[in-house]
Amino acid sequence: MSITGTPDGPPVRLGVAIADIATGMFAFQGLLLALIARGTTSRGQHVDVSLFDSVAALLTYQASKFFATGDVPVRLGNGHASIAPYDDVFGDPQMAAREMAVTLPHSTIGSLTLLGVPVKLSATPGGIRTPPPRLGEQTAQALREDAGVDATTLEKLAAAGIVRMAR
Repeated sequence: MSITGTPDGPPVRLGVAIADIATGMFAFQGLLLALIARGTTSRGQHVDVSLFDSVAALLTYQASKFFATGDVPVRLGNGHASIAPYDDVFGDPQMAAREMAVTLPHSTIGSLTLLGVPVKLSATPGGIRTPPPRLGEQTAQALREDAGVDATTLEKLAAAGIVRMAR
């Protein structure tokens, strides 16, 4: 609860049951993912969501700062633009046990820790397999494969400064 409340005051709970609401939404998302998978595999699967994972998944900005610096986020009152869930969970053993903190190698910064996937599917589990791309790293591939842009056009777009491609 290091992030809920005013800077000089005690921690406070949110006025809504955010963990319950988020978990319900993630459960629905998992159900849809499982139905899509069943459509291609003709097999059902177990969908696993937890209150803990759901709250951890909502800590986007706070998690990024903690993973990058190791600094525990502090209470900012209304000074921060995002909603803060009930608890500061980064040191909890469930973060590792439920794969909600994933560390991957990154080409420019070394190790990078990211939030995991809060919906666990038994037959087609999702996961964080790659770090976010560098600026422009996947531009050419996306434009070629998804938009059908040819190599000559790509070079013209890059030369005109319209797109940026990593070198």
